[in-house]
Amino acid sequence: MSDKISLLPLELILHILSYLPFESLLAFGETSRTNYESHTLCLECLRLGVFEKRIHSVISLLQAGWTTPDQMAQISSHNKQANDYTISIIQPAMSRLASDLDSKPLLKIKSLKRRCPALLEKSRTLEQMTREQNRVFAQVVNRYGRGLRKLEFMAYDLDSEGAMALASKCQNILHHLALRFEHPHIRDGPIRPSTWMNPAPGSTAWNMFLGIGRYPQFGLCGLQTLILERAGITPWQLTMLVKKNPKLTVLKLRTCRGAQPEFLNWLGGVYYEPEELGRDEDSLAPGRNLKVLWLENCHQVLAHPIENYEHLPDEICDYGLGWVRGLTSLRLWAIGRRKLFTRREPKSSEHDYPQHRSFDSVSSSSFSEHTDGFYKYSLEVLQQSDEEYRDTVESRGMRSSDSTGMSYTSARTAPAEFPFSPYAVGAVEWNSASGYVKNLDDAQGHDVSSWKNSVLAVYVRVYTVAKVVFMSFIHYGIELDGFNGGLMVCIRDVEDAIASTKIAPLVECVEKLYHALYARLVMELVVVDLCSCFKIEVSRVSSHNNFMLPEPRHLYNIFLACKQVLDSSTVCRFFNKDFVQNYQATFIHRAVTKLNSMPFVMDDLIGYRRFALGIIDNPDSPFRQRWAGSGLIYHMPPPRVLIVHSEKYMSFTPRQTYQFMIPQQPLPFIQRHNADPTFMENARTADHRQAALAMLEGKTVGDLRNEGTIQQLIEYAKRRKCVCPSSCSCGQDCTQEPDRLCPCAEWNMILLLTQVNANRGALGLRDRCTVLSKAVFQELASIREDIDVFVIGLALNRAIGIFGEEIQKELFAAII
Repeated sequence: MSDKISLLPLELILHILSYLPFESLLAFGETSRTNYESHTLCLECLRLGVFEKRIHSVISLLQAGWTTPDQMAQISSHNKQANDYTISIIQPAMSRLASDLDSKPLLKIKSLKRRCPALLEKSRTLEQMTREQNRVFAQVVNRYGRGLRKLEFMAYDLDSEGAMALASKCQNILHHLALRFEHPHIRDGPIRPSTWMNPAPGSTAWNMFLGIGRYPQFGLCGLQTLILERAGITPWQLTMLVKKNPKLTVLKLRTCRGAQPEFLNWLGGVYYEPEELGRDEDSLAPGRNLKVLWLENCHQVLAHPIENYEHLPDEICDYGLGWVRGLTSLRLWAIGRRKLFTRREPKSSEHDYPQHRSFDSVSSSSFSEHTDGFYKYSLEVLQQSDEEYRDTVESRGMRSSDSTGMSYTSARTAPAEFPFSPYAVGAVEWNSASGYVKNLDDAQGHDVSSWKNSVLAVYVRVYTVAKVVFMSFIHYGIELDGFNGGLMVCIRDVEDAIASTKIAPLVECVEKLYHALYARLVMELVVVDLCSCFKIEVSRVSSHNNFMLPEPRHLYNIFLACKQVLDSSTVCRFFNKDFVQNYQATFIHRAVTKLNSMPFVMDDLIGYRRFALGIIDNPDSPFRQRWAGSGLIYHMPPPRVLIVHSEKYMSFTPRQTYQFMIPQQPLPFIQRHNADPTFMENARTADHRQAALAMLEGKTVGDLRNEGTIQQLIEYAKRRKCVCPSSCSCGQDCTQEPDRLCPCAEWNMILLLTQVNANRGALGLRDRCTVLSKAVFQELASIREDIDVFVIGLALNRAIGIFGEEIQKELFAAII
C-alpha cells in the first residue's frame, strides 16, 4: 500500500492524508521515510498546549474555546474537522532524585496509612517549566512546521528555543498564530496569582522570532492573524513584527507589553520610525490594512492616563488616541463612520456592511469576539434611533445637526492656535517660530497641563540619557563640553528651566539639549568603536569590592542603547542635521587646537596609537566602512584627534579628573563592628540558606531576593548583600560566596532609596540626578558582556522611570 501511495502526486497524497485522524496520521508516518516526509507536510492546523497537570490543561482548553464540556466528556470521539488537531501534552511533575532517597532514611510516621515510603514531589519553577514547554513545542514545530497554516500554542512564555523553531520552520507559510501565555487558574507551587496580571518579562527570544540582529535569515513574514496573550514583546519588537508581516489584518493583544503609545502611534501613522522620517505626512498609516484590532488589559495604551487629570477638559477627551484615525480598514470603525457621517461618505457596495460578517476565517475558536459584552454594547450604541442617539451625544457636549433626517456629529477639538499633536523634538507645530507654543503660555481660561505633560515626557527621556552619558564622561575623564552651547551647558540650562512655569523656554532647552547630546553621542560611538578594535591580552577581572569600568565593546552597547532612546519616534520627529554637524565641527576645531599645543608621540607603551592609525588609514577596514561612508551625519576628524580621544576609553578604574563634580550622599550601610553579633550571625545563616536554595532552583541569590518587597531589598543592601539580577556580572560570584560583600551595593542602595523616598530630600534636583545617574551608569556597566543589548535597554527604561519620579517630586514641591 505504501508503494502505491508513493506513486501518487504529492498534492493528492496530502489531500488523502488530511482525512486521517491524528493517531492514524502518526502511524502512517512511521511506515517509511517517504511517508514520514508526507505526513509532516500534511498537518495544516495545530493547537498545542503543554501543562504540568491535567486539570490545568482541561481548564485552559475550555477557557480558550478549543473544546466544550460535552466534547471533553466524549474526548475519544472524532467530531472535529479532519485536519484540525488539538493536542494536550501533560508534563509529569519532577520527582525526588534517587540519590536523595538513598542518602536520607524513610519518614517514620505513626499513621499506618503513611507507613509507605514518601516519594515527595518537587514542582518545577516557572523558568524550568517554560524551558520544558518550549522544548516540547520546538520538537513539534521542527517536525510539522513546514506545513502549518494555523498554529496556537499554550504555555507560560516563549524562550529562545521555541522562538527559533517558529522563525526557522514557519517563515512564509504560517498565516494564523496565537501565543497564549495567560492562565490565571494556575496557582500551584512557585506560581503566584499576580504572575498572570502583568505581561511576561521582556526577552531577546523575540529577536529570534522576528529574525533581527544576529538572525536575519529567519523570522515570520506571512502572518495574517496574530494573537498574543501575556506576551513580553516590547513596543519596538512589536513594531518590527508588524513591519515584517504586511498582510496582517487581525491583531489581538491581551496583557501585552508592546501595546504602548510608541507602537500604537506608529501603527496609526502619528509617528514614524527614524528611517521613515522622509515620508509624506499624508501617506497611509502602517496599520491601514488591519480589519480587527483587539486591546484587552493593556494598561499603557495612553502615555498620560485620564486618572492623572482631576478635571478632564472636553477638548482633549481623545488625547493620545489619535492613532485610531489612521486605521481606516477596521470593521467596527467603518460601520460607525458610516452611521455617524452618512452625508460624508457615498454609498458604495465596496464598503457596504449591512451586517456584521463573522470572522470565522480568522477566529481562533468557536467563541467569537462578537459575543463579547463590549462588542454588543458598541452595536447597540450605533443602532440607536436618531433621536435617542442625538440626545446621547448632546448630553456629552457634542454638536449635532438637524439639517437632514440622518444627523451627523463631530467632537470638539482643541483651539486652532494650540499644537494639535503631542510634543516631539523637531515637530513643526511646536516650533517657536510658529507661535503655537507662545500661545500656550499666554492662554487664558484653558487648561494646558496636557501639553506641558507631553513636553515633560520627552524632557525626562532626553535628560536621563544626557545625565547617563555625561556620567560616563566623568568616569573616563573625557572632555565635558563646557563651551557655550556645549553638552554640559545644555544640561544645566534644562535643569534650570524645569522650575519655570512657561512651556516655551522648556521646549527650547529640550531642543538644544537633544541635538547637542545626539551630536556628542555619535562622536563617542565612533571613538569607542575604534578603541574596541584593540585587544589587550589581559583579562579585565572585577575587583572584590570596587567598581570596574566596562570594556569598550560593552560601553559601545550602552551608548547604542542611549542612541536608540533618542531615535524613538515619540522623542524626535524631525532631525536638525545642520545643528548636529555644526556642533561636531566646533568640537573638532577645539580638539585640534588643543592637540596642536601638545607634543604627540606615535609610539606608546602598548602600541595602541600605531595600531589605531593603521585601522583609520585602511579604507577596507570595517571601522572605516562603518563611519566614513557617504550620507552619514558624522564627518571623521583627523586621525590624531581620534587616537588621543579614543585611548581614554582604555581605563580600568574610574579617573579622578572630574570626580569632584559628583556630590557625596551618605548611605545607611551597617558597619559590622557596630552591629549586634547575634543579628549578624543569624543573617549569615539565612544568607547561606538563600544561596543554597538559589543554586537548587537554578537562580542567582539576587533573583531570589528580588521576589520580596523593596523594604526587604533595602535591608539586604544595608549589609552589602547582593540584590542584583542574574544579568549582573556579580550574580554568580555572590551566589557561590554568600559572605561576599557585593560590589554593586552602593548603586543598588541609591536606586532603592530613590524609589521609596516620597520627598525630594536635602539635595537639589541637579545634585540628586547626578547621584542617580552615577548609580544608573554603574548598573549598566555591571551587566554581563554576554547579555544582549536588549537587557541594557530595559535597564535604561527603568532608569527613565526613576528620573521621571524625581522630576515629579521637584514639580510637586514647587507647587507646595
